[in-house]
Amino acid sequence: MNGFLLLDKARGVRSTVCVQHINRLLGKGIKVGHAGTLDSSADGLLVILVGKATRWADMVMNLPKEYFVTAAFGKTTDTDDASGAITSEKDISHLSERRIDCACASFFGWRAQMPPRISAVKIKGVAAHAVTRGGGIPDTKPRPVFIRSVSRRTSLREDGLVGFSVRCGRGTYVRSIIRDMGTILECGGHVLSLRRESIGSLHVDRAVSQETFENLAAADVSSLLLPVESALDAYSWYEITSAQSEALLQGKSVPISCVNALHYGSIPSERGILLATHNHVAFCRTSLFGTTLLAVPERNMTSEEERDA
Repeated sequence: MNGFLLLDKARGVRSTVCVQHINRLLGKGIKVGHAGTLDSSADGLLVILVGKATRWADMVMNLPKEYFVTAAFGKTTDTDDASGAITSEKDISHLSERRIDCACASFFGWRAQMPPRISAVKIKGVAAHAVTRGGGIPDTKPRPVFIRSVSRRTSLREDGLVGFSVRCGRGTYVRSIIRDMGTILECGGHVLSLRRESIGSLHVDRAVSQETFENLAAADVSSLLLPVESALDAYSWYEITSAQSEALLQGKSVPISCVNALHYGSIPSERGILLATHNHVAFCRTSLFGTTLLAVPERNMTSEEERDA
């Protein structure tokens, strides 16, 4: 039993609890994980990995994500969302949709982002949220993140609420985007609600509801699993021969000039490519050896259990 289970996680439910539920259903013999946690205060798409698909967690986490976020301008909180205590309140009479749209444009591309104090970022091996809840102040550092777009999806309400679409890369905190936008707009702001709509080509519309999920039987899980290939179309794919497949399974590199391109994805090749036959998919990093660009295997998945490495 291998593949991706898509869940439309409800607000107030922890991602780890969802993973534990599938673990209990399937038993200790099958590995279960997730491809990127979703805050308990948020809802939307959670990708649960089952069986050999757990080996592809990094690949899925590298996929671009899209969120719908409702921002509340005029108030800041100590968690950067509605679960925290209000730390400041400012007048929003100067706000306009034009000013907000201009602020959105400043978030495109690479930027150094300061994670929220309540986050899973580790400081000397301890999560920032644990330090904060223990009464300390986490020594978080800005981290490079890539933001593809931030665009307004609703009108500005009189009470300062605005809805946005955010498309971003791995490690980006939407709470930090709204916090920083509030600073730019000189009124402060926090996330009122957050929903993850997609990860790569996987959309929440294809996910099972929280209620359905909690009532699944073990036999139901297999029918809901999506194959690994269905989620990884953001990567570049190449077709390989049987001989090249054998080489990759033995840990040997294959020159990229000797394989056929099937599909060029949006994720840069230096972050990984996929080489495939009808019964074998290899995730490879690229490496330049002299003037030859090589595909160096890091993970292999085959349809034959005994050959899977």
